[in-house]
Amino acid sequence: MRKKRGIEGLSQQDLAALAFGNVGGKAKISQIENGRIHSPHQKTIDSLVIALEISDAELSECYAPIKLDEHEPIQGPFFHPVDPQIFCDKISGRRLQFALDVANRVELKKFALIAAKENVDFLEIGDPVFQKYGMGIIRDVKNYAPGIPIVAEFASSDWIEQQIQLAANSGADIVQVIGLSNEKRISRAIDSARKHKVGISVAILSHENIAKLMAESEAYGADMVAIIRNLDSSNIFIDIMEILKSLPADFTIPLAISGGFTATQVALALDQRWNVVIVGSSILNSPTPADTIRRIKRILRT
Repeated sequence: MRKKRGIEGLSQQDLAALAFGNVGGKAKISQIENGRIHSPHQKTIDSLVIALEISDAELSECYAPIKLDEHEPIQGPFFHPVDPQIFCDKISGRRLQFALDVANRVELKKFALIAAKENVDFLEIGDPVFQKYGMGIIRDVKNYAPGIPIVAEFASSDWIEQQIQLAANSGADIVQVIGLSNEKRISRAIDSARKHKVGISVAILSHENIAKLMAESEAYGADMVAIIRNLDSSNIFIDIMEILKSLPADFTIPLAISGGFTATQVALALDQRWNVVIVGSSILNSPTPADTIRRIKRILRT
């Protein structure tokens, strides 16, 4: 960024005005250039790309493949390339995906170790964690929880191929991508996942055309779809249940559901069709998280 700014003859103050509309963003520009902000927010990146007129070719260089330390091999059952049969076996039946929605290394390690001990089926790391620590944090979590597949969840951008490449090179086993709102984006994301040998789950927000996006995801070869309900309603569970009841009877693609589920709600949802339940806050906020995981796993076995 500093190099491009120099070529354009811009000061940090000039760039802040162009990118953010005010010179108050100069401090942020300085922190990014000096490496004090390791993983800027996607909106910040988009604004800087536009302001600096960074080309696709220049942007691709920023997402060059990461060289993993040969002394720190990626552990787990999903060795790259992913064995399709292992993936299919793993998402058959009812499974638990534990969302590590904590942006604190100490807490992240604590809950990853608990997840490993209780043998959850999937561990999810999302955008808030990546924005703070970068995708390299995936390797740390894999070391804390060897043998558990890591799901990297993030919002789609115009450079979705590079996002997936970065997640794969950082050790993700599956990418769960939000915002693939049309066939072109779905196709690009799935092609990139195949190229970089990771599984892909297409995350669909509850207000989108779910049946249409599910059909397109299945047609293009996604491994799974996830229906995501934001935690902004007192009727989240009811909303998810209504969505599940409205789905076409003939869908065959594995389905994950998310929406602030408690163990009790997981039990109430068993009469609907789904394969993976994504649970975060009810485990993270539990006074005994290991007990909560065990309870959910017992429910899933019924």
